[in-house]
Amino acid sequence: MSTPGPPHLSSPTMKAPTAMPEGAQQRRAVLERLDLARHEPNKVLDAFATSVAEELVALGGLPDGVDGLYAMANLIGDKGQYFAGLHVPRLSAGASQAAPVASRSVSRTMDFNEGWCVHTIERHAALPLRDVYEFPRFGGNRATYRLGARAYLGMRVVDPDTGVPFGTICAVATRPTAWTKSHVDLIKGRALQFNTWVITRDPQDLRLASSPATRYEGVPDDPASTK
Repeated sequence: MSTPGPPHLSSPTMKAPTAMPEGAQQRRAVLERLDLARHEPNKVLDAFATSVAEELVALGGLPDGVDGLYAMANLIGDKGQYFAGLHVPRLSAGASQAAPVASRSVSRTMDFNEGWCVHTIERHAALPLRDVYEFPRFGGNRATYRLGARAYLGMRVVDPDTGVPFGTICAVATRPTAWTKSHVDLIKGRALQFNTWVITRDPQDLRLASSPATRYEGVPDDPASTK
């Protein structure tokens, strides 16, 4: 069976911009209290996003490595989505460093109806999509064109004090990807690390640890459930 291709841009599955989703004002209040409401790139979170991409690649199953993988620390308030931390694929295979965001023309902002984080933020569990075109609900999406996206993996982040979800830690691959339990456990663990960082603001709380395949095993589906 052939792999489904992208829908045409005029396909009825392409959704028009949506109104502000439920809970957006609560998330805005959380972001303001955590001093994350301003749309400003964060070098610490950019480095964190790159480390998430590298750690996912180290687990295997991503044939293009970091050359075909985006990673984001996505903050979702009342005006859309903002990638405070962003890793973009390298310009070419064998490049020694990730390309600057500007050189890849990748915006740090998305509307509410773009991407898959707006679905992830409503879930207690991680959202792994092997191929976004396999799901009509998820395939007709501008992010497939903006990023060349084919696969998605994300986990929401939750305000430790109020339990309000206000963003996600996610990865977007440019090829269909059979995410494993290790990949899912890793993204859940990295979301939990981000939850710690928003309180401490200590970059050490976002650093990679040895043996990533085992470190995050058994992480609960929702960081809020650790309270």
